[in-house]
Amino acid sequence: MRIKYSKKDVQVNLESAKKKISSIVNGDSHELIKRMTEPYVSRIEQIEKLNSVENFKLNFVGSVGLGKSTALCHITNLVDLDIIKNDISKLKDTSILKTGSGRTTLCETTIRLNNNFSTFIKIEKLDKINFEKDIEAFCAQIIGEENEEALSREVFNVIVNMSSFPDKLKKSDRSRLREEYSKDQFDKLSKELLYNLQKDYIKTYTNGQYDEIDAVSLFEAVTSAIDYDNRSVEYLYCPEDEVAKKWLKEKFNRINSGLEKHCPYPKEIVISVNSKDVDFQVPQNVIEIIDSKGLDGKAVRTDVQDLISSEDNIVFLCNGINDYGNILEYDWLKSVLVHNNDINHRCFILGLEKGNELELVNNADGDRVEGMYLKQDELKNKFNQLVKDVSFDDNNMLFYNAFRGLDSNAIDDYTDQRLSISRSVEDNIRNMYHQLNQELKGINESLEIFKQGRITEDLKDKLLKVKIDLKSYMSEVIAVQNDSLSKLPQRVKDFHAGVVRASVNRNGNYDYCNIYSECSQIGSDEFTNTCHNLVYSIKRNLRSSMFFDINDPVESAVQDALIYKIEQEYINYEKLARRDYYNVSENKIAKSTMWSEARLLWGRGSGNYKGEVIKNITNELEISHTEETLKSFKHAENYFRVLFDFIDSVTQEKSINIG
Repeated sequence: MRIKYSKKDVQVNLESAKKKISSIVNGDSHELIKRMTEPYVSRIEQIEKLNSVENFKLNFVGSVGLGKSTALCHITNLVDLDIIKNDISKLKDTSILKTGSGRTTLCETTIRLNNNFSTFIKIEKLDKINFEKDIEAFCAQIIGEENEEALSREVFNVIVNMSSFPDKLKKSDRSRLREEYSKDQFDKLSKELLYNLQKDYIKTYTNGQYDEIDAVSLFEAVTSAIDYDNRSVEYLYCPEDEVAKKWLKEKFNRINSGLEKHCPYPKEIVISVNSKDVDFQVPQNVIEIIDSKGLDGKAVRTDVQDLISSEDNIVFLCNGINDYGNILEYDWLKSVLVHNNDINHRCFILGLEKGNELELVNNADGDRVEGMYLKQDELKNKFNQLVKDVSFDDNNMLFYNAFRGLDSNAIDDYTDQRLSISRSVEDNIRNMYHQLNQELKGINESLEIFKQGRITEDLKDKLLKVKIDLKSYMSEVIAVQNDSLSKLPQRVKDFHAGVVRASVNRNGNYDYCNIYSECSQIGSDEFTNTCHNLVYSIKRNLRSSMFFDINDPVESAVQDALIYKIEQEYINYEKLARRDYYNVSENKIAKSTMWSEARLLWGRGSGNYKGEVIKNITNELEISHTEETLKSFKHAENYFRVLFDFIDSVTQEKSINIG
């Protein structure tokens, strides 16, 4: 049975709580009671934010090449099933967002429903400076300066297509040479022919200025051929006489392949689908579907952290079946999930099945449903504490096979599976409002108790015990000495040398190796490692009989207020630590001449490119006194100081000296 809920009920209880708080604060309640309402006020403000969301965005997050774009298309009915009517082997071609360029789409793609305009595609242009950084890497790769992993296959293909650069011989030329020459001759002549074609290309696009192939001449030729300044197409509209699905599929593929005439490299693509053109099916109250830029490697993704934290985002964290839930191993992902239970209604682990992988799970004995249960249990056991901290349960653990039912002509199974994903999202959002409403009822009861209750000396004594406990924790935190940025070298070492070079070429700001994002995670880890266990201990003690009598209404309400305060400030200070570490590191070194020097390190043949870059970065951080600036923020200490000062104020006692 689906939970009944009403946002109006939540709003009614919100208004009731605000009136009670106003009555307490402006009345003759004890000063301790007035101060104890503050955490409730903060929590009410957060619930009001959650309740004010009218429409949600549904985000798909996962590694490149995983199949999240395919899953997105089938879940939302952005598919063309006519393709497989006579040829089931074309299953992979049914997705509207399918690209032929490689493992993934080039950028974040947003799909919106509109009822007023024809279906269209909007392209936000990547700025010229960043695009030319990719062209530089492309040129270095062509002339053999760079390992092929330095530039993704997708970006490489786009530059080839935009520039018409002959990166390989045409099939007809290869066939002709094979017919006319032996294998040894073929290899030699193929290289010579390709080299001459590339020389002619450079002559043509530099007006004869260059006739040899090197990084400079190739860059000049490729940028001239692409003519990026004149690639200014921003909108593509589906003609009235075109079938919208086929038009969308063709244009999206051409944009992502660099084949669409006058179209720039996209920083973001927005697809606006007219409801008459495509039966776009999304969960209730979802107005946008977002296919996020794929995760690649261990890079910290602050954009994903931000969207998970935002109240209007629902997020599918996608994994394969064999590594189901392993996405939770990312430290930067854990940082935004822990201590924020509001997220659990809007965040799902989505296992993307290929073939019959769930039936093949150990001990499933060919039973797909049993395979799901086993994978859920495996995830809960592996991430036991994290799952508890985030309040994930089976409702957050989903599975989907985009082609199930289609490959066996069981269309009902295909449809039921697709709709079950939407129902799971809707049920969790329903449950969110239901739980918020129940929470508000409890808050209203606590506030009513505050209005009627009396403050006893026994309660004051108990609060003093809490204060003494916090003083002890504060001393522990002050004693901790962190050398935060000493962890940066290891984080950078984990990246491929070519990716580090791409970051160096962009002064440290590259999606797949952002030095400042890595610093932000160091700040988060430092705060979490210092505070997490202490916070757990405080909350455990507060909930035990050693502090408050939960059978006493006033003491129970005070206990809830303190736990709200602890959790709210934890979220605030963890987020503050991330922000400060990012901003300070960026402000200190982003404009440094060190990056120009680091760019010269590539190609020296030292065999230790990453090590030399890391040395340059750490030296610059040291020269700019970045570590000292970061230490001055004292995020962990200030977190406990805020808690201590709050308890100190409600006990109306002289502050204990805490250093």
